[in-house]
Amino acid sequence: MQKPSKIVQSAIRANEVTIPGLFHYDHFMTDIMMLLDVGMQWTRKDRFENGYIDQSGKFYSESEAIILSIENKMIPENFDRKETLSHVLWNKENPRIVCAALFHDSYTFLSPNYFDDSFNNWMKYLPAHDYWRQLPKEHYKKGFIDSCGMFHDPLEALYIAREAKQLSFTKTFPTNQLTVEDLY
Repeated sequence: MQKPSKIVQSAIRANEVTIPGLFHYDHFMTDIMMLLDVGMQWTRKDRFENGYIDQSGKFYSESEAIILSIENKMIPENFDRKETLSHVLWNKENPRIVCAALFHDSYTFLSPNYFDDSFNNWMKYLPAHDYWRQLPKEHYKKGFIDSCGMFHDPLEALYIAREAKQLSFTKTFPTNQLTVEDLY
């Protein structure tokens, strides 16, 4: 049985490229834009559609994401539309784990799951000879990003997820670290 869709992170989309981040146009997104060597072309926000992605990487417009988040009881039905959805879901005063993250050489790449379609969606637009495309997967440090934008290894992330009451079940193997499957 497939789990219901759940909004997991902000994203911007232009043409076929979806770029994930924590908040729209944050440093996670702009780092990817610069790596794609289109930063100068993509600095005008009107060229992008702001939205969100679910745990499978499917893109939702802002209004679709709000409806889905209300249905999943992630936000109240009387959600104040003056605030952005990402600021409500990822409140910095109550840190929580947002999504998976890959870290290497001062870059952090966000994705619902490690090396999934949403990660590969933008990665495939890098030149074939690019450093990031040739880097073996084992060179990335796997972890998670919290609502404050901090990277955590799976052990630290488990502690934060438990404190934020994100785990609605008894954790099974591995018991000492968070896995992506625990979040969604």
